[in-house]
Amino acid sequence: MRNNSNTLIAFSGPDGSGKSTIARKIAEEWRPSQIYWLRGTHTLAYLLVRILTRLNRFTGATDFYLNLSIPKTLRKLWQLIEFFSILPHILALKLLGLRHRIVCDRYLPDFIVWVALLTDDPEYLSTLQFRILRAITRNEAKLFYFTATLSELKKRSGERSSFLKRQLSFYEKVRAYLPGEVIDTSNKSIKEVLRYINRKLRVTEKANWG
Repeated sequence: MRNNSNTLIAFSGPDGSGKSTIARKIAEEWRPSQIYWLRGTHTLAYLLVRILTRLNRFTGATDFYLNLSIPKTLRKLWQLIEFFSILPHILALKLLGLRHRIVCDRYLPDFIVWVALLTDDPEYLSTLQFRILRAITRNEAKLFYFTATLSELKKRSGERSSFLKRQLSFYEKVRAYLPGEVIDTSNKSIKEVLRYINRKLRVTEKANWG
């Protein structure tokens, strides 16, 4: 498959939907290429998490990965911390994209869902932070959303149903602002998904090359 040197393809979706598996396969086909991971709690936010999770006030089930719970009074502040922590990664992604083909195993939608879940804020999509992030990454990636039935996601990821339901709900809201191709992997093999993605990429490439 012929690709422009600065092509960026991104996979987003809930845990267990197949993002990482397909990202690795696509990266193999795209050699040479770079895999990039963009989710949340990077740089400054990650350092703070390492400290805060030692304090009982900040431990809990809000974040199932880091055992972090942000008190309600600090949630807006934490959103700002996450926002400034992700900016260096977006810049790095832009710079990498000048010289490499990039495969994103998780992208901006995953960051948005991460922050919204962590701060328990369904209105995060209306914040200035989200509008800025949306503006600076607009049209940069060919975006694919992966999804699956709740039972399939639970079987693959081992996560709680309640957590996966919240993820699915937030991803559906994010898609309205950051549109992309939706692929339900519930009953599809890896080969079927790869064929579909490659077909879509070929269509996009033809349009780009005229």
